[in-house]
Amino acid sequence: MKFKTTLILLGVAVVLLVLVLFILPRRPADEALGPRGPFLTELQPVDIERIVLSGGAETIDLRRDDKGRWSLSAPLQAQADASEADRLAEELSRLRAERVADASPVDAASYGLPGREIRLWTKGQDDPVRIELGDENPVDHTLYARRHGEERVVLLPASFKTLLEKRPFDFRKKDIFSLDASAVRSIALRSRESSWRAVRRDEEWFLEEPVSGLAEKFRVDSLVNSLSGLRAVEFVSERKTDSDLKDFGLVKPDFEVMLSLPAAGQEVVFSLSRKADKAYAATSASNTIIAVEPYVLSDMERKPEELREKGVDVFNPWEAERLRVRAGSLEIALHKDEEGRWRFVSEKKEEADSSKVESFLRQIDGLQAVEFIDRPGPDAAYGLDEPRAEIVIGLKELGGKAREVTVRIGAEDGDKKQTVVKNPRLGYLLRVDSSFLADLPKTAAEWKKPEAAGDADEIES
Repeated sequence: MKFKTTLILLGVAVVLLVLVLFILPRRPADEALGPRGPFLTELQPVDIERIVLSGGAETIDLRRDDKGRWSLSAPLQAQADASEADRLAEELSRLRAERVADASPVDAASYGLPGREIRLWTKGQDDPVRIELGDENPVDHTLYARRHGEERVVLLPASFKTLLEKRPFDFRKKDIFSLDASAVRSIALRSRESSWRAVRRDEEWFLEEPVSGLAEKFRVDSLVNSLSGLRAVEFVSERKTDSDLKDFGLVKPDFEVMLSLPAAGQEVVFSLSRKADKAYAATSASNTIIAVEPYVLSDMERKPEELREKGVDVFNPWEAERLRVRAGSLEIALHKDEEGRWRFVSEKKEEADSSKVESFLRQIDGLQAVEFIDRPGPDAAYGLDEPRAEIVIGLKELGGKAREVTVRIGAEDGDKKQTVVKNPRLGYLLRVDSSFLADLPKTAAEWKKPEAAGDADEIES
């Protein structure tokens, strides 16, 4: 027991000795500076033209040109990530210590100084500002540092060490394949499973191969945006050789996508492949091969039929301003007033039941194809020569653009509870669930607001 007690006391003595010899001498020496220590730099971030981080595994050299564009000069030459470089310049422009560790050190080497170094070149200055970095303070994990030419040693916040852990990759521009997604007018994709082609007309996408039809805008836009903003998670080859292309599965890639940008006179071909749990990409516009997140390939795996727009048209019901319904001898015409209320187009301008009108618009918007008829015969074969009803919706879209959506309703298959519908601007027909037919008005009075006066059956269209 005595021997054990002796060991415990000896351990306590060692801890106290460490505190006396190493920790206590490094306590703040300048309490007059308040809760925070002095500034090591007081610069304007926009004036910093070059930053060099040296003394680590690799020297990182960032330079800004006269147009404000950052680039990496070491350990390789490449475009820099502007946001990362700007953030670094901002952080280093007013670098402030937590406190002074030693105002007059006898031996700076005991603090690990000089160790790593940060050099900052500013406009109009030939010589850089130099910040020397030393060891980590074992008590609170702050970092010993001093400005070159000064005697005092200060402690930088522990969070500052994350900057020193950054690699050249962190400062490199990741979206090196970037292009203007809005300028893409056509996209053609080839994979081992299928191939398809789509073109943009105004703001809509249309499939042209292997079938013709309106494409689902969100899905095609998502693919174009993914490619135009493709970001590297790793740079695997700076100069793609035949050997590199073979190693990363890009000689015969899983996916080959061509984007056409006629306004810029560009056609960019993307090659992408999956190997094990990684995905690799290259383009005809770059010599670099990058690793990308595998999930970016998911949009490319969709079959052409998955890209087809299932609706009879695409519109926002709340943008509707006019509605005309023709069914046999019945014709109802409505418009939305300045206060957003639906009214009959007539001398009396009687108010309609807006809830019924808007519910009907949502039903038309929600019609989904259960089958496409891509090469339809004559209209009479589907009851469309004398349609059961014709619906015309006048829209005023965002930006003030006006357009009309027309839907013609043909014969109903009572057994399947399906009906054929036609959008005259499309070259195909759709079979849809026919349950919406129950809400087609049989008289104008059905859409009349209950408390409105007058006989809606006599409303003039």
